[in-house]
Amino acid sequence: MDMEKVVREAWDELLLWVEEKRLKPENEEEIQCFLYYGIVKRIGDATLVKPKPTTNKPDKLKFVEGKLLTGNMHFPDLALGARGEIIIEIKFTREKRASNIYAGCKRDLIKMKLHHPGAKRFFILYDVCTENIFLSEHQAQELQALDKDCVILSYPNTLNTSPRKKAAEKAINTLRSRDYDFVAQGKLNAAKAIGRKS
Repeated sequence: MDMEKVVREAWDELLLWVEEKRLKPENEEEIQCFLYYGIVKRIGDATLVKPKPTTNKPDKLKFVEGKLLTGNMHFPDLALGARGEIIIEIKFTREKRASNIYAGCKRDLIKMKLHHPGAKRFFILYDVCTENIFLSEHQAQELQALDKDCVILSYPNTLNTSPRKKAAEKAINTLRSRDYDFVAQGKLNAAKAIGRKS
């Protein structure tokens, strides 16, 4: 059975349900559950589909201040096949505007490639803010360049073509070429904002 085709068909079914307003995902888990359903329905065997695989090294896991620290382990959202031959990572983004979406996408792609080099990798980006899509063509190309073997699927199917997006990308690239420290500037601005409030 062509498992890659099965993943694409399950994704297409999800998009159809969204278009028909029979599905309105509110979080990543709803997308994961629907894909699990769509994949199992097609292959007829749930033993080959694993949501959020766990580690065989539980001694590496610990909680600190209520957060699970996993170290350098990676837990994809779905693994398909007897040995995880297909890995699916899902990124669900924002109700309104959110920062660091793009950085999170890049991190996820790099982690998948690092931790699952022999697997066929799928990265799914679901953007609920369809009136202000964050992903531009340039960003989509940059993400694909991080892992040329990864299949990137996104909703909505259109990309942000706003001239303001291109102008912002140009400004950011100019600042990067001048070794501008975005992190230091962010911390400085945060400190100023806190200082004004007190």
